[in-house]
Amino acid sequence: MVESLLADRSRVDDPHLWERARELDLDLERFESERRSAAVAARIERDVESGLAAGVADTLAIFRDGLAVDLDAL
Repeated sequence: MVESLLADRSRVDDPHLWERARELDLDLERFESERRSAAVAARIERDVESGLAAGVADTLAIFRDGLAVDLDAL
């Protein structure tokens, strides 16, 4: 899923997430249940706050050893 999202960073909304999940043959009920769970919501909130503090300005950002990875170089 991560590779798919990185390959097309402009299409990360619900319809495209479902399409990707189907293409990857994920358990769609589990996918939806887990991504809507309280645990995932808390993780997202924590990641958003951390990203804002780190200066992240895009939906997809990756850090390695505390440094932002240039996604365009991947």
